[in-house]
Amino acid sequence: MKIMHPRPRRAMFALTAALFLGGCANLPPWFPGQQSQQYHPLDSEVAQMAAPQPPPPATPPLYCRIGRGDAHFAKGWAGYNEAFFSLEPDARVTVPIVERKGGGMAQVVGIFDTGGQKLIFCPMVDGPPDKRIACTSLYALDDDLTAGVKRTFDIPSALRGASITCAYRQDALQKL
Repeated sequence: MKIMHPRPRRAMFALTAALFLGGCANLPPWFPGQQSQQYHPLDSEVAQMAAPQPPPPATPPLYCRIGRGDAHFAKGWAGYNEAFFSLEPDARVTVPIVERKGGGMAQVVGIFDTGGQKLIFCPMVDGPPDKRIACTSLYALDDDLTAGVKRTFDIPSALRGASITCAYRQDALQKL
């Protein structure tokens, strides 16, 4: 059996230590396991479509006002004062509806779903967690919300004949 001379053993140890201390990024391209890959700009439409897209710009809050029509209070259907509220993107907000005469109070839940560009409104009702609730959806394009949009809508068991206006800026809200 042949025993290795101490000098080559020290040289092998020094080479191994240099590789570990130098890191993988400094390895020569011919070293086993090291790949020499260069990235080039995308030059085809298919490659650009498959490339990950940067995240979309943050959506600003939405300002809304509800008015007209009747709301359902404990005593029954009655007129109500205009309700002003703001909706953060993909968040829920409770909108208080105050009776015009008598001081009754009702509430609806509003959701600004930016993925589907829609506003969802549901009545606040008591019941078990799995109870089905009839809600209303309003669809609006980003351009509509920038300019200010006005719609007529009903929320089953909460509002009937109501009008709503929404915009990204308060000064773009339309008259009800």
